[in-house]
Amino acid sequence: MDLFCKGFWSIVPLEWIDYFTADELEAQLCGSSVIDVEDWYAHTELIGFNTIFADSTLNNFWTLMRAYE
Repeated sequence: MDLFCKGFWSIVPLEWIDYFTADELEAQLCGSSVIDVEDWYAHTELIGFNTIFADSTLNNFWTLMRAYE
């Protein structure tokens, strides 16, 4: 925990913490627990995937991600 705090304070000065509510700070540290898979899919750039195997693997990946949504 000491090392985490040391690293955190080296990036975020203690004075800045006053500007955040607890919920805002948690969102900044942890990110969102909600993932918009369709937005992720729409903004994904695929480079070098042109084989049938890669296509089926990618389709399986997106199917799996949508199932978790």
